[in-house]
Amino acid sequence: MVAPPLDVSLLQIVGYADVLPESARPSIVAPVFCKKDNPDSILVPPYSFSNGRYLCDATEISVAELKSLAHRLEVTLFTEPLAAQRDHELWVDQKGEPQYQSRREARTQLNQIALDAQREAATVFEHGQLEDAERSSNVALLADPKNIDAWAVKMAIADVKADLESQDLLLELIPENSRQTIRARVADLCRKYLASTAAPAKIPVYSPMYCVATVRSNYR
Repeated sequence: MVAPPLDVSLLQIVGYADVLPESARPSIVAPVFCKKDNPDSILVPPYSFSNGRYLCDATEISVAELKSLAHRLEVTLFTEPLAAQRDHELWVDQKGEPQYQSRREARTQLNQIALDAQREAATVFEHGQLEDAERSSNVALLADPKNIDAWAVKMAIADVKADLESQDLLLELIPENSRQTIRARVADLCRKYLASTAAPAKIPVYSPMYCVATVRSNYR
């Protein structure tokens, strides 16, 4: 049953409509609501918000149905509900802890996570640590899918691995108007990778007797 529009001040958040492994965090998630005056009335996605204040077109289900969804690992439930607020975002941090903040605060925090992870990805990539670079670039893109520097790290990883399939897939995901910028950053990353990982020239280690026969004796 589709519920009528409801002011979020009349609602509580009892969980979110996902179960996130570590590899999928951080992530913005869709709250599961209940009515404050009727906790047995559960509201689940898909839905939309009007002016950040009104919950529209949510599907209303029973507590029994919600428990069934939790049993099937389709939702995550909280031990204590949160009071729903206008213009707020629910997201899950890297440790799996839910965060409920204003949309501006949430975006600021996620952008900082993306920036830190992207910088880490670039650093470890340049030192040849490709698996760590992959993990950190994934975190950056989960936090901010528009972080072109993180996309550049992923492209650079595919380049040094000569992974043509991944290169093609990444090009499909990257907005066309960002591709030229990303290619330049990939080239720079790959230059640094090659400079850092190139095998150093071997310095020969000679025996103490090396070339002794060519040294003229002082005795005649």
